[in-house]
Amino acid sequence: MVQLIRTIDIPDRLRLDVLATARERGYQLAASCTPLPEAFTDNLPFAWFRMLGGTRSDVVLDSATISVGVYGVSWANAVDTASLVHAIVMRLPFDPDRLTDWKQTTALSLPYEDPDPDHPTVPRVSFTCTVSVKSEIIQ
Repeated sequence: MVQLIRTIDIPDRLRLDVLATARERGYQLAASCTPLPEAFTDNLPFAWFRMLGGTRSDVVLDSATISVGVYGVSWANAVDTASLVHAIVMRLPFDPDRLTDWKQTTALSLPYEDPDPDHPTVPRVSFTCTVSVKSEIIQ
């Protein structure tokens, strides 16, 4: 019988690893994947993980392009928190305590100011990255 291979929920796995690492280091952070929760402003700073697309680079390795938007109580808070989240994501392949076996992370951009037209009073700083992870083999 041929094995089936499926992509894991990459944004959610990334969210879980970022939250675990942030909490381990004493940082307060809330996060979710798409859709953005209506009450996210009750939990600032808040990171929103979205998968923009990706490729399967070999039989069992997926690479996903991820957009991360970080909302803060102020522009300074959003910038600081986005920089922290960016640093955590870039370090994940080397973190022995991570929950997922990240093979590679690549920054496609550094954090930048990215006002959200749907929430103009809540500062947002975003960045984009590519993450590579082993697919799930279904027996």
